Amino acid sequence: MDYRTTKQIVFGSIYSALVLGLIVWFYFLVVKPAPTCFDKKQNQNEEGVDCGGSCAQICLPANLEEISLVDDVSVFSPTKDKVTLLARLKNPNVSHGAIVSYSITIFDEKDQKIERVSETAVLYPSQVRYVIVPALDLPGGSDRVKRADFKLEKADWRPAELLPQPQVVLRDHEIDTTNKSFVRVLGNVVNSDILDVPRVTVISVFLNQFQAPVGAARTELNDFRSGETRPFTIVHPMVPSLSPQMTQVFISTD
Repeated sequence: MDYRTTKQIVFGSIYSALVLGLIVWFYFLVVKPAPTCFDKKQNQNEEGVDCGGSCAQICLPANLEEISLVDDVSVFSPTKDKVTLLARLKNPNVSHGAIVSYSITIFDEKDQKIERVSETAVLYPSQVRYVIVPALDLPGGSDRVKRADFKLEKADWRPAELLPQPQVVLRDHEIDTTNKSFVRVLGNVVNSDILDVPRVTVISVFLNQFQAPVGAARTELNDFRSGETRPFTIVHPMVPSLSPQMTQVFISTD
């Protein structure tokens, strides 16, 4: 191989290397997208695929169980133009709590949708809690209702250490049946937590003699300060078969 050919090969190789280097540089700096929290790859400083580290999405364990409905949705008719919806939710996970969005849809005897209600609730780790839609106006009468279906729309999971359950407890309560048309539940709730609680919900579930629910009602205590004790009153019509002494009271926080 003569000198001229060798020179052409050397300069050609150098030129090719420069061109290739420019192409690679252009690709990585201009064409190739930067790592994101939605590229389905574990990059940056992520703890998992598109979660943890610099990504807002929390990495969830593979064995995380779904929020479940313990019983069918109960539908009560405290008056002829109103219905109350009561459901019990369960979070079976010890390590994680969730802020859940859900909907309850009411159907008539022809399976036509009458009403749909959307709500949110907090379920702390291992918690079972009631959620309630009280005294919902139902034009046309509550006797049209055949069933109510529950649907979990979304669960925003949080590790237990980021979603601690406030220490809010029922101190005492009593049932007042002086007025034969109504039953009143009176009591006191204590915030034993070191932090204020934005909202505390007190739910009374009214049972018959066979311990089956026949009604429910709630009241809300807002801006509940640390160390505070606050009274509550819940009033419910004295519906047939209601056994006042069987009334249950539950506290939940959101």
